[in-house]
Amino acid sequence: MALRSLDNALPASVAERPKKPAAKAAAAPTAEVPRDSRQNDENSPLPLQAQPAKAAEQAVEYVASDDLEPLPNPESKIANLLAELDSKDWVKSCGALNDVRRLAIHHSSLLLPIMECVMVVIVKAMKNPRSALCKTSIMACADIFRSFGRLLLSSSTKEEAAFDNLLLQLLLKASQDKRFVCEEAEKALQTMAVSLPPLPLLEKLKSYVNHTNLRVRAKAAVAIAKCVSRMEVKVMKEFGLATLLQVAAELLNDRLPEAREASRNIIHSIHSGFSRDNTSNENAENEPSTAELWESFCSSNLPPLSVQSVVRIISQEFVMVVIVKAMKNPRSALCKTSIMACADIFRSFGHLLLSSSIKEAAFDNLPPKISGLCARKPRRRFKRWRYLYLLALPLLKKLKSYVNHTNLRVRAKAAVAISKCVSRMEVEVMKEFGLATLLQVAAELLNDRLPEAREASRSIIHSIHNGFSRDNTSNENAENESSTAELWESFCSSNLPPLSVQSVVRIISQ
Repeated sequence: MALRSLDNALPASVAERPKKPAAKAAAAPTAEVPRDSRQNDENSPLPLQAQPAKAAEQAVEYVASDDLEPLPNPESKIANLLAELDSKDWVKSCGALNDVRRLAIHHSSLLLPIMECVMVVIVKAMKNPRSALCKTSIMACADIFRSFGRLLLSSSTKEEAAFDNLLLQLLLKASQDKRFVCEEAEKALQTMAVSLPPLPLLEKLKSYVNHTNLRVRAKAAVAIAKCVSRMEVKVMKEFGLATLLQVAAELLNDRLPEAREASRNIIHSIHSGFSRDNTSNENAENEPSTAELWESFCSSNLPPLSVQSVVRIISQEFVMVVIVKAMKNPRSALCKTSIMACADIFRSFGHLLLSSSIKEAAFDNLPPKISGLCARKPRRRFKRWRYLYLLALPLLKKLKSYVNHTNLRVRAKAAVAISKCVSRMEVEVMKEFGLATLLQVAAELLNDRLPEAREASRSIIHSIHNGFSRDNTSNENAENESSTAELWESFCSSNLPPLSVQSVVRIISQ
């Protein structure tokens, strides 16, 4: 048997075999598309063939309701309106939605007969993945609520069914993550709560309190709170005070803070109406009976744990009223004990005290009373009274009004509280209050007669400058550090008189 050589060469018979046909060349690689561009969103990068659509999208503008002008020929426009709304060209649909807004504002009598069909098409536009079309349809909803609020829930069954779908879509859009669509939907829901008759709207919103989506529940709760806040006691009774209280108590245990806050507002509105209804027929001597009636009413309609929660919410307001009364007492022991109670309340309920208009009215009496006591007895230090536990922004709005108080020491104590409040604020919160307003308050206190107020003013200026510097240096290189000082000086010059500018700049330069 012949042996083959051990080299790597193949035998001739193998080498002469016909080769298999080569595999088809791989398809030319397409241009790499960023991951975000695969999303169905008109704001993402588009391929070359879609550039005309991109140009068309840029032509779509969001027009404010006040800037919409009447149509020159509304009768001819109304004839083709539904066809344009249902067009496959989304740019044309956006234009038709703006025409709906013009008709709702300036020619409402022409739009009313086809309102049901218009609402059906608007719901379809809201479901469109294009954000521009979705946002324009939500803006159209707000204008329709504003113009036809009293008529939308008092007409045919078909129109009510169309409104039900519209309400569901608004709640879903207000619950999504796309911010500018979410904000527009929230505005539309607020307009709806103010414009539509409260009783039938409350019947519609009640069904969403048990929705499986947490955010939908929260948005429905906020709308219910807004709706209940403008209801008279008679309307509440027509809906059912017990039913309304049960809805609020159920929302108190919700997982989202937004829903729980709305629930507290609903409870305060119910209690306010209940109190007015029961005190109208009572003498001044029988004031405590209103609280007893309220507790009895809660006990007969709620389970025990819910009764405790509801009564506690109302008792917080009553406690603050009693504390203010105790502070006015000439006995120092009672006065000091009431201030110590204030400190414990601030520590435990700080983030809740300024979250309701009813509690705010009771809270407004506390700062001037405490500041007045500090002014009369400067040697007594009320160390337990702290503003650190309250929300910075609403508290700052309360304290600002005391900067111009006639009492020097009250001004000084308010200035110290403001400086403590500003020192724990982020730049975004300062901007929300107004950096220029804050700087003007500090500059005004710089010329105060008391050293305590002037020192607090310097602390406020340093806090503003620190936030301003962080905000402006975050987008700069280390080489451009000097530009922050120039920006600060320019900011001061544009918001303060020349003498105040010199004083503020000198404080920072030191």
